[in-house]
Amino acid sequence: MRCLSIKMVFVVLLFSLIGDICFAQNVSQVKADNVARSNWQIDSLISLSEQYSITRPKKARTFALQALEIAEKTKGIEQQAVCRLSIAKSYKTVRDYNSILQTLNPLLANLNEIDNYDIVAEILNSIGIAHYQLGHDTIPLSKYINEKNLDRTQSDLESISLGLKAIGRFYSKIGSNEKAIEFLKKSVRIDSIIGNPEHLGESILLLAKANIQAQNIVTAETLLQESLFNLKKVNRPDLNMEAYTTLAEICALSNPLQSQEYLNLALAEKVPIDSFRVTILKSLIQAASNNPDSAIETIKKAKPFINSVKQNEEYWSTRLVIANSLWQKRNTVSAIALYNEVVDSTNNIGLKQIAIKGTFQLAEIYTVRGKPLEANRILLKHLSIRNEFELKQRKLQKNSPASSLERKLDAYQREAKLQNLIIEKEETRRNLLLILVAITLPLLVLISFLLVGRIRASKVLALRNKQIEQQNEELNTINEQLLHSQHKLMRLNQTKDKFFSIVAHDLKSPLVALKTSVYNMRQSMQVVENTQHGNLSVLEEALTNTINLLNNLLFWALSQEDSIEFQPEEFNVAECLEVEVTNAKLIASHKNIALKIDIPKSLQVETDLNMFLFIFRNILSNALKFTPEQGKIFVTTAINSNNISVTISDTGKGMTTEELNSLFEISEEKFRGKKRTNSGTGLGLLLSKEFAAKMGGTIVAKSEVDNGTVFTISIPNK
Repeated sequence: MRCLSIKMVFVVLLFSLIGDICFAQNVSQVKADNVARSNWQIDSLISLSEQYSITRPKKARTFALQALEIAEKTKGIEQQAVCRLSIAKSYKTVRDYNSILQTLNPLLANLNEIDNYDIVAEILNSIGIAHYQLGHDTIPLSKYINEKNLDRTQSDLESISLGLKAIGRFYSKIGSNEKAIEFLKKSVRIDSIIGNPEHLGESILLLAKANIQAQNIVTAETLLQESLFNLKKVNRPDLNMEAYTTLAEICALSNPLQSQEYLNLALAEKVPIDSFRVTILKSLIQAASNNPDSAIETIKKAKPFINSVKQNEEYWSTRLVIANSLWQKRNTVSAIALYNEVVDSTNNIGLKQIAIKGTFQLAEIYTVRGKPLEANRILLKHLSIRNEFELKQRKLQKNSPASSLERKLDAYQREAKLQNLIIEKEETRRNLLLILVAITLPLLVLISFLLVGRIRASKVLALRNKQIEQQNEELNTINEQLLHSQHKLMRLNQTKDKFFSIVAHDLKSPLVALKTSVYNMRQSMQVVENTQHGNLSVLEEALTNTINLLNNLLFWALSQEDSIEFQPEEFNVAECLEVEVTNAKLIASHKNIALKIDIPKSLQVETDLNMFLFIFRNILSNALKFTPEQGKIFVTTAINSNNISVTISDTGKGMTTEELNSLFEISEEKFRGKKRTNSGTGLGLLLSKEFAAKMGGTIVAKSEVDNGTVFTISIPNK
């Protein structure tokens, strides 16, 4: 019987629990339905208000007020902002700018909670236009105070200062520091006129924090001291704590004792401070006091408090500072380990800027310790991370909230100008109708008056249209300049990439060959003399290739910067080519190649000597390189009334059509891949073609596989 009673109780409790769950689900569903219905009502009322905002502003205002009443019940900040903007539009139609400010000013306190930048831009633009129309930007404040009622004036100034502070906070939030400083300076100026130390201290504190974001540390420190001077006159421990904590943060690395004193003053205010913030600050003070081991232990306590991207960035930046302190104390092993941890972690989570600083410091440590290979490896990693960061920054700048907000504000200002024109036209039409009814002057006078009014309106419209056209032309010019700069930057980046590719790959192979040859020479000290002679030949060829490559790289870099100018002079071709021909004959005899030179001793030419020698040396060197033993090379000249031609032909292996077409180009395939041989980079031929163009001539190549190659250099005959 007792078991049955227990079972009955259990069943009753189970059904009760199921009933509670169903009731809770029903309540949640009802709440969701109510929110959806409220949103639909607000959207419908705002849509009606927008339809009547120009033609019937009072009716539009009625609909918007109804929507605002519903939005205030649901406590939706963005919905309230949309409703108040609709009310402000109805006041704008009748030019009641004071009512616009009374409607929109309550939004300023919650401006940072609105994530829709379109709404924020429209609020700021409407408030700015209202202040401008009321003369707050043009009438001196002293005159404004004298002409207005004192109580009313102070209320207006406090409202303006509150708006400026809200705008400054918003610009600080989206990272537009210059704009934030501009608006907060205006707020400080107005609060200093009002004379309220609490508001003035808060404005100066906000201005100091904006200067810290803009890296103006000295200015920020002065402003913080001034803020404390005002805040000490009132009972605001929260603001005092913020000022002392901010002072402690900016002094942590430069003056740790002073920073500790500021931190103690902040804690003495007995106001809750963010535990993460205090822990980070203590770590920085310990690191700056040459106590990095304690700093490491302290910073570990901050990790559980991280709850935002900004705090994560601050956490790893502090660890980087501690690593710097370890390196300064010459605790190299611990410093390197901490640097590697910071670099790997920040690179993986996207904090590239911290990783860039860490890799640079690591490279410096390895350089000081005499480990160039490790330093070069870290520097390559540093360059890779920095390139990724710069590319990401360029993309972010195009789509940043600050630039988006500026574009929205410009669009709203243009729209406001157009609306003002429409309102002015509407008022002009109404005034003309009143004049026609009220004035009984002769018809001729009335027509004359109308004509004069129309002519003036046409002139004003024509002037404004002209101004708009000029602005459009200026914008087009700026866009063209930006496009040109972008193309130029892309070309420079491509040039840089090609240069690094050549240095990274083509200097490596000849140096490895040099190392191998030297090793063979050392191992073959007891071998026969012929073997040593062969090793010396390989070494000599590797040195020659390396020197030629370095010369080509130097000439190429100078040509990219337009540092090589065309300087023509008259010279004898056979005499100037004597040294090059002698060197070529030595190489030809070593490879058993028949080299035949047929250049008239009386041949004179007027052109740039250095460019001519560079072209001849490169093409003849290629012919010697690609001609096998028992091969033949012929150098001949031809003269006509317009050109002098030098032809260099060989009986080498020749080239395919694809190779011939890409002969004067630099591409990645020439520097990387399995097809890479000792054929070189092609940089010498590319420079030769550029020099020939500067000389006013051409280089033409003809080749067939297994049938050799013919190069013809043509220059003007002056």
